[in-house]
Amino acid sequence: MASLPLVYGAVSLLLLGVAIYEHATATTLFLPLSPASTIPTIILPILSFINTLFLNARSRSHPAHPQSSQNILPPALQILQTVITTILATIFLSYTIPSPARQCLLSTRWQALWTAHDAAAIRRIQDTLDCCGLNSVRDRAWPFPSKDRPGPGCAAQFGRAGSCAGPWTGAVRTAGWVEFGVVVGVGVLQVS
Repeated sequence: MASLPLVYGAVSLLLLGVAIYEHATATTLFLPLSPASTIPTIILPILSFINTLFLNARSRSHPAHPQSSQNILPPALQILQTVITTILATIFLSYTIPSPARQCLLSTRWQALWTAHDAAAIRRIQDTLDCCGLNSVRDRAWPFPSKDRPGPGCAAQFGRAGSCAGPWTGAVRTAGWVEFGVVVGVGVLQVS
């Protein structure tokens, strides 16, 4: 039976690695996924594994004691983990469904980057996704147009023909599915 904690540990470690990777991707591409949802997804596999080890150790060392205050903690942890898992799964699933709200989030994020003239952020998105601008290759693209530098735009300068709206939306959808998968994976571990 010693192999069961090893399997739980390996799966938890895998889920942790995927959650960290997706958090880094969301941060790198400035996706409108809140760190308030991606960071708990990183913590969740760790807590799940600790909770599982605690429950296994507790069940071996203390056979069922009637109405002990220490017996309240394991179910309380399971309930809390279930609530957090359900909330996160719902949040991430909402990013996978096409909706005007998701498009609004993306447009608002891009506009904030554009207004702040955050060249590094917009360039990173454009370079990573091999695109220019948001809704067209000229829509709020980097390099920023100016009267002093009327040089070629992004499409001409880098030879790109597509806008970033499609690939960036796809990145949000993929991140939503992967984060959802991590949370559901933790939920399955919790139940098993």
